[in-house]
Amino acid sequence: MDKDRFLETAPRYYALALVWFFMRRPLALAPLSAITGTYATSDEADPEEPRSLIEKVPLLDQAVQWLEQLGLLSVYPDDFAPTLFSRPSDFSENWDRLISQPDGELFSRFVRVWTSEAQVDEWLRSTLYKVNITYEQLKIQPSDFKQPDQVWAPIPVEHDQPEVQAVIEATDDAVEKIRSDNGYAATYPEERSYVVDGLQAFGRRLREAGTISLPYIKQYAIEPIARATKTLGRSVGGIAIEVLKARLKEWLMKQGVPWPFDWP
Repeated sequence: MDKDRFLETAPRYYALALVWFFMRRPLALAPLSAITGTYATSDEADPEEPRSLIEKVPLLDQAVQWLEQLGLLSVYPDDFAPTLFSRPSDFSENWDRLISQPDGELFSRFVRVWTSEAQVDEWLRSTLYKVNITYEQLKIQPSDFKQPDQVWAPIPVEHDQPEVQAVIEATDDAVEKIRSDNGYAATYPEERSYVVDGLQAFGRRLREAGTISLPYIKQYAIEPIARATKTLGRSVGGIAIEVLKARLKEWLMKQGVPWPFDWP
């Protein structure tokens, strides 16, 4: 198997492992450690060091993103606690749709293997082991999964969408409150200018453009927000920044952009 073929198909097997976890536990709300732990295996080089058959992080990230887009996995990130995962309420309908499509051939084949849970476990664990061996043989690197075209893919800005308007209003409010913060201006004048200039550019882009990109959001919104948050804390301006962060998160997640970001 060549590298391109592996990068296309291998994440689907990790996705299948995640699906199987929630098929057996339809009501579970689980952190990733609980999921990977069900696929534990011993390391031949160090039998006392447990490993997981779904330990390759790039494959796991791709699998989570793909399943979330298909409506087969719900993701609940948190600022401090581990991200939690669950089976969506419409899982069954989305699963039936997937296995009826050419893109779901692996998953429809999985259904045919399913004569008993023990047999499925044996088949899946053997398959994941071979995926990981091939990963190492091909010397796969995280950078192999980066796709610049996707990084710069345009995100539509629908001006009549309530979430977009909420981001614009929160941006304007944050800029106004930071501008009126004399203490910020006196103590960190250049940082204040950096934050205000960045957020103004971001707000203007949202008002005037039909699309925006993740790198643009990072430079003109996320980085100024992160900087202001550290400096302003729970001041009036800091609270306005927290509101802006929440509104931006709501809008981007509705657009299918995961949070927190894994920036390249």
